[in-house]
Amino acid sequence: MTPKDVAAYIHQLQLDIVGGNDVPNPIKTWRQFGLPSTLLETIRTELKYAKAPLPIQAQALPVIMSGRDCIAVANTGSGKILAFVLPMMAHLMAVRIQGANIALVVAPTIDVVHKIYTSLLKFTRFSRVACLPLYSGGCADIFKQNSLLKVQTGLVIGTPDTIISTGEIKSVLARVTFLVMYQTDRMLDMGFETRLISIVSNIRHDCQNLIFSSTFNHDGIRLLARKVAYKPVEIHAHPMSPPLVEEVNQGIVYHPRDSCYEAQLEINDFPLLALGKVIRRETMSPICKWTRTTVIVKGQYIQPPFIPHPGERKLYLSIKAATEQSASLAKAEIHRILQASSLSSSQNGQHFSQVSELGSIHA
Repeated sequence: MTPKDVAAYIHQLQLDIVGGNDVPNPIKTWRQFGLPSTLLETIRTELKYAKAPLPIQAQALPVIMSGRDCIAVANTGSGKILAFVLPMMAHLMAVRIQGANIALVVAPTIDVVHKIYTSLLKFTRFSRVACLPLYSGGCADIFKQNSLLKVQTGLVIGTPDTIISTGEIKSVLARVTFLVMYQTDRMLDMGFETRLISIVSNIRHDCQNLIFSSTFNHDGIRLLARKVAYKPVEIHAHPMSPPLVEEVNQGIVYHPRDSCYEAQLEINDFPLLALGKVIRRETMSPICKWTRTTVIVKGQYIQPPFIPHPGERKLYLSIKAATEQSASLAKAEIHRILQASSLSSSQNGQHFSQVSELGSIHA
C-alpha cells in the first residue's frame, strides 16, 4: 500500500496511532501477519475467522509481531485478547529452541485469568507450549506450578497477587521474554500498581512489553507506561459499532435449581485464603447436601479498601433453599468457616489464595 492508501485504511479503521517511528502498516487479512501455519489453521478451523481482523487486531498484530512494545486502547469486546495471543504464541514457538522462556499475562481477576486461559487452549494444544493459569491452590496445585515453571517454555497467566505468591518468583520472572498487562486500567483501580511495578522490575530488560486497556485517561497508566514500555507504539481504537460482547459483571456462578427463599452473605472483605477455602467444592458440597441449599457466587472480588464502580458489586454468596430455615443454616455454617479460616490466615501469616473452581453446587 502507498502511504496515502495506508492513511486512508487507518482512517477507515478509526484508529489513532501515537508515538513510534516506522510503524508497521495495518493488515487486511490474517495471512498477511506472517503467523506460523499451525496458528493460521487454528484461526480458520477452530475460530472460523473468515472475515478481516478487527481494527485493534489489524494494527496491533503487525506492531507486536515486529517486536515493538505496544500500548493498545480499545473497548471491551473489540478483540484485544486475540491481538496479543497470536503474536505471543508465535514468539514462544520461535524462541522455544533457545531455552525455557516464559510469556507472562497479568490480569485483574481470576475470572479474567480463566477467560484468557480458555482462549489460549485453542492454540496451545497444537503446539509444544505449556499453558499454566496461576490459581494458587485451585486446579493447578502450587507445587506442580513451581516444578512446571522451572523447566518448560510456556504461557503463564495470573493476577498480580497469584504471580507474586508463586514460589521462586524471581527466577520465573527472570525468564519472561514477553509481558502482557491486560485490563491495566482496572488493575490500577483495584490497587495493584505496587505489585505491577514489582513484577516489571524483576523481568528481563529485553522483554517485549504490552499494555492493553479499555481507557487511557488514568494517570497511573501513563506513569506505568513510562516505566515499562520502550518507545512504544500507542494505538487507540475508536468505537465503530457495538462491541462483540456486552460489558459483563464477571463472576464465578453456581447455577441454582428450583428454590423459593434466598439469603445473601457478603464475603468480599474476608482474607483471600478464607475465600479460597470456603468456595472450594470440597468445602461447599457437604454444606449444600446437609442443608439442601444451592449456593451462587456472584459479583467480583474488589481489593479492600477500594469500592466498586457503578453497576458493580463486591463478591457475595446467594444461598437459595426451599425454606428460610435451610438458607439461614447454610449461611451460618459458611460464615463460621470464613471466620475460622480468617483467624487461621492471620495466625499463620498467609495471605494469598484464589477462587478457582467453576461449576454448580447444590443439594
